[in-house]
Amino acid sequence: MSLRGRILTAKNAPLPGVQLIVASTGLGKSFVKSAATDEQGRFRLAGMAIADTIQLMTRITDRQSRTMSTKEAFWVQEGTGNGWESSQRTVALNWSVLQTQLEAARIRQAANTDLYRDKTAKELNEVTVRAQKYEDRPEDIQLRSLHNAADAVVKFDEKSPSYSNLYEMMQGRLAGVTVSRSIAAPGG
Repeated sequence: MSLRGRILTAKNAPLPGVQLIVASTGLGKSFVKSAATDEQGRFRLAGMAIADTIQLMTRITDRQSRTMSTKEAFWVQEGTGNGWESSQRTVALNWSVLQTQLEAARIRQAANTDLYRDKTAKELNEVTVRAQKYEDRPEDIQLRSLHNAADAVVKFDEKSPSYSNLYEMMQGRLAGVTVSRSIAAPGG
C-alpha cells in the first residue's frame, strides 16, 4: 500500500522539507516508514505491507528531527477515494497455476533442506524449565563479566504515561544518558 498527501501548517500553508513518519506496532506487522515533503508539502509513502486491519502511528518532524505538535503541522490525504492506493489486479488469480507454483516450491525445499529448513527439528507442545534462581551472580561470573548490577532501573506499567516511541520514553529518565535520534536525508 502507499499513502500520499500534504503536510500543512495551522493556516493551511504547505510545509516543505519536513518528515512524516508512519509506524505500525502490530504483532508480526511492525514497520516504520518515512517520507520528506517537497516544496508544496506533498509526500508519498510507498511499500507499506498491509494485509489486514492495522493501527498506525504518525509523527511529523522538522528539519532538526524535532517532533512538531498538531498546532504546528498536520497532514491530509490526497487523491481519489480515501487516499490509500493499492496495486490493482487486472486479472483474477488462476488457482491451478498458483497450486502448480506452490508444489514446485515444496519440491525445491524438499530437495535441498539445508537451504530451507531442518527436517530433524521437532515442534514441542509445552516445555517446563526448572532451575535454581540465584539472587546474586556467583563471584567467578562477576570477575569475568563486563557488566555489574544495573546503575539505574526504569519501570513502566499501565499507569505510566504513554509514549509514541522509545526515544521519548527514555528521554530524561537516566542520569548521564543522552537520547538522540537522527533521520537520514531522503534517499540517504
